[in-house]
Amino acid sequence: MFGFSFMKLLVLAAIITAVWYGFKMMTKITEDRKDRVDNLRKSASRPTTEDMVACPECGTFVAANSSSKCDRANCPY
Repeated sequence: MFGFSFMKLLVLAAIITAVWYGFKMMTKITEDRKDRVDNLRKSASRPTTEDMVACPECGTFVAANSSSKCDRANCPY
């Protein structure tokens, strides 16, 4: 009943091998997921700030390197 046969040992070796490679695959998937999250965090750019200056004519604050103009004819921005 509890005798060792070649077939039982072969099935046991197959089960152990399947579990071994299963753990290796799960470890690789976990490491790949961690690497992707790290790469996303590194590549996420933070918003930049721009200096604002007040228009001498209307007093409205605009970005210093802005090319848009307000409705006034003598606005330098």
